[in-house]
Amino acid sequence: AFLEAGFPQDFATFQRDFEVEEIRPNANSAIMEIQVSLRDRRAATAVRKIVFYVDSKEHLLRGFKLFFRDTSEIFSSFSDVRTGVSLPDSTFEASTAGYEVEEAK
Repeated sequence: AFLEAGFPQDFATFQRDFEVEEIRPNANSAIMEIQVSLRDRRAATAVRKIVFYVDSKEHLLRGFKLFFRDTSEIFSSFSDVRTGVSLPDSTFEASTAGYEVEEAK
């Protein structure tokens, strides 16, 4: 459910979706590590916890790590983050030339 919904767009949604378990500064940088659990029971059956890495100086999400119940982990980090940049609509357009739609059976 977390991956389907994406990161909450406002604080109220964040509070609705997550329970903050721990906040700790990273000793080597301005990054705050915010450990949360999921309030959604269905999503929590697969995801044990999430750690968000937030730049406390720039106020940007720099990455997150998902800890799954099967002990696997996924880490995503964001670098070269640019804010206030307009992207042309063509950035999100993909050519479907050469593809055919096949009806599900």
